Amino acid sequence: MADDVLLLKAHELAERLGIDATQLRLSNGWLQSFKKRNGIRSHTLHGEGGAVEADEVRDARLELQELVAQFTPENVFNFDETALFYRLAPNRTLATTIRKGKKKEKQRLTLAFCCNATGSDKLDPIVIGTAKNPRCFKKGAAIKGKPILYKSSKNAWMTSVIFDEWLHLFNMRMAAANRKVLLLVDNASCHKILRNLTHVTVHFLPPNITSAVQPLDAGIIRSFKARYRKYFVRWCLDALEANITRKLNVLEAVQFSIDAWAGVTPTTITNCWVKTRILGGKMLGRTRADTDYIEEVSSNEME
Repeated sequence: MADDVLLLKAHELAERLGIDATQLRLSNGWLQSFKKRNGIRSHTLHGEGGAVEADEVRDARLELQELVAQFTPENVFNFDETALFYRLAPNRTLATTIRKGKKKEKQRLTLAFCCNATGSDKLDPIVIGTAKNPRCFKKGAAIKGKPILYKSSKNAWMTSVIFDEWLHLFNMRMAAANRKVLLLVDNASCHKILRNLTHVTVHFLPPNITSAVQPLDAGIIRSFKARYRKYFVRWCLDALEANITRKLNVLEAVQFSIDAWAGVTPTTITNCWVKTRILGGKMLGRTRADTDYIEEVSSNEME
């Protein structure tokens, strides 16, 4: 059990018992006090980490600042993928003693996001699964009109074909709006430019340092995953109380992903771009007020 689960359950119990916010303020501060009183601590079940060289990061930032200076912030975009283990339980648990972790749920989707530096352009995400047409999609009827692009591949990974199709559509969209834009992507082998692009300049980020200079890696995707977790946790609690034993299906994961992406605010997006320091002085005056899901998810991030 993680902090978000415990706090959500506390809100539910307070509502059932008729306790309003004036009697009991269920904040993060209350949660920390509750854990301290009851000897509950956070135990890591697994983790990983990494670092990048400071010199390489500095050089990459300077190069990117020169490139980005040729475009307005509205016309600078970042594209990146992430693996979403959509049934994965939190990697930390609250308990009075150390507990063993359960076997991981390995069902995975790949999600790809694209947004500009001001957060005014958040493109519909790509969702990649292994099945061409999952049964829960009801032959496509269940996702028709939804703001996602569903694709499939053998291992649910991004492929050069899927990326090329998306890039072609992105170029057409920018051409229709008469916009010349910069698109920052990492140098993954699937990111191949197979067609002539008239309105999109693609720049490949240097290897090994994308975590430091790529905005989507600087908190945007993490914010999305925190929001996804909120929907997933709610579903798990409802299923538990209703004695539902089936597992979350792909359609539900897709809907949670749509809702989670919609909830990532332009301010959060802008803050993450500013954090990378690749924009030079263009957006230094932007507010940092909306840090809602970026920091608090650090101990509960879904892979």
